[in-house]
Amino acid sequence: RVLCLMSEPKEVFAPTSELPRSPRESARRAPQLRNMSTVQKVLEEKEKKKMQEQETHRRLVDEARKEFHEMRKRLLATDRSKLIDTNLVLEFATSAFAAGHTFVHQMFRRSNNEERDAMGADADAEEHVPESKLTLDELRQQWMEASYMLRPEISDEAVFERTRKTVEDSLRFFDKLGVIAEQHGETLNGGTGAIFQELLKDLATCGVSGMMIDNARVREDNAQSFDDAAAASELAQQLDIVDQWPEMLAAANDARCIVRIKLQDANDLKAAQYALESCSTCFNELAAQARQKGVSRYEMMKVLEGDEE
Repeated sequence: RVLCLMSEPKEVFAPTSELPRSPRESARRAPQLRNMSTVQKVLEEKEKKKMQEQETHRRLVDEARKEFHEMRKRLLATDRSKLIDTNLVLEFATSAFAAGHTFVHQMFRRSNNEERDAMGADADAEEHVPESKLTLDELRQQWMEASYMLRPEISDEAVFERTRKTVEDSLRFFDKLGVIAEQHGETLNGGTGAIFQELLKDLATCGVSGMMIDNARVREDNAQSFDDAAAASELAQQLDIVDQWPEMLAAANDARCIVRIKLQDANDLKAAQYALESCSTCFNELAAQARQKGVSRYEMMKVLEGDEE
């Protein structure tokens, strides 16, 4: 009986060398090869999509440039002795932005004005000059466009400096209109356009002609003074800016007389703002390049209008 128990079969373990082998090297790599093929396909699809997007972008840029050049031709073909249609200026502005044109000195202008306002510096204080951001050819092209949107014919340095100052003052005036309209947004219908129309109405009451004026003068014997117009203006009282109204009347008239755009409504103001920003960009760039060449702003402008380098 004992012998029978001892003779029962035992569980036999196979030698290590006989254990089932893992798949062959090639079999193990096959899934990796398939995965790499899938990854490669995804990468190729991404690259193809990227190239298509770049091609679409190039096509849109080319179309925008063509549109801009067409609008530029229309602008430069206008009669300098007549006003420019507001829609033409707005369409030109849209095409310029689409073509990648920007106001490269706009932030400089605003920060410079804010600094002057904070310090209370007078208008004759020495002005800061920005760093140049345009090539001479770029500036020449932009100056031609900007000067076509200005009324004054710049015949000498005095007119040049007076025009430059009026452009900067007019932009500060538009900035101020925006601030006032924003502060009274809940009670003011029409925004900046409503304020400007009220100013135009008071200018007519004061007998102002189309020329730039001194706010202390009255054009007709029976016309109101700017101070009288301010005191009588319901809108000025509503906005609590009666004391600022005479100065705003003079600024509104200067803005009206500096650009070749008939200013009446909000769209006209947008067109005028674009024209003035374009001019301001050119005046600031003129200052930057004039400093580099050691000449005056006016002399630099004469370089732009000729072929000198």
